[in-house]
Amino acid sequence: MYITLNDAAELICKIERRPDKPYVLRQLKAAYAAKFISPEDNNGPRGAGRYSPTEICKARLLLAAIRGTTDSTTIVAAFEDKRFAFAMAQMEGDASWNLVVSTVTLFDTAELGHTFVWERIGADGTRDRGTSGYADPTAPETESVGGTIEEVKVYRFTNLCRPLWQALTETGRG
Repeated sequence: MYITLNDAAELICKIERRPDKPYVLRQLKAAYAAKFISPEDNNGPRGAGRYSPTEICKARLLLAAIRGTTDSTTIVAAFEDKRFAFAMAQMEGDASWNLVVSTVTLFDTAELGHTFVWERIGADGTRDRGTSGYADPTAPETESVGGTIEEVKVYRFTNLCRPLWQALTETGRG
């Protein structure tokens, strides 16, 4: 089953003890308007779109990115990465997932570029970036071949989304 954006905003605010449901709802609606998230159907009250737990998790990560001033298109690109599907599939497991986003000033152009990598943290604390080939951008010895690493943000995907996932699946909504 699926939930509306209004229900999602209410759930996010309840789980995170947030008092700003109108803000959360506006941001969720903006994510929909930008086509960053898609409803499964329009069978909610008064024809409202209803969203799957996966789409709600995408929206929650987008909320964090918006507050953290990360370019939304970088986050949306991360949803297309196969490791996003792995992160979603392991919502019930022991592993945790982070989305690590680096902002780089590109050599010769001074334009900003963004890279991302999904990072799996095992129950024993080991970090796995899969076959991405990305070194740890937070390590002092890491240098970018394309530019200067200016900023690294770590979005704690599992911490943000597992409570939502559990609430949606435990209530029979997921």
